[in-house]
Amino acid sequence: MSADSRIEVQIAILAALGADAELAAIVGDRIYDHAPDDCQAPYIQIGGGERVPFHAQCMNGSDLLLTITTWADGHHASEDVIRMDRRINDLLDGQRIPVDGHGIQTMRLVRNRGPFRDPDGKTRQGVNEYRCITLPAG
Repeated sequence: MSADSRIEVQIAILAALGADAELAAIVGDRIYDHAPDDCQAPYIQIGGGERVPFHAQCMNGSDLLLTITTWADGHHASEDVIRMDRRINDLLDGQRIPVDGHGIQTMRLVRNRGPFRDPDGKTRQGVNEYRCITLPAG
């Protein structure tokens, strides 16, 4: 098994966020790794980041920096972004969500920024960066 867990962690995050009723009340099923061009806000996009492999005492793992972006528009756009960011943090920060073929050693919020105003003047976005350290299972 590869120590590179990026795909498996992304799938696990999509599943964890997609299964949450509180987030679904805000975004419905609009949680993407790549949002369509015509996507209607509010929505969540998981993507971007970096991986630093590590090797320690017969173990190979991944130190991942993952970016989750929240998008909203309308009269309560900033509030919606903040509510999504808070709920995502409740679901991920300090949690060991199940990841196929890998074990999460730690998942922590590194930085939360926003809500920012998009150049269109009506859309707001929040940017959340998580650090996730994984080891292959077994």
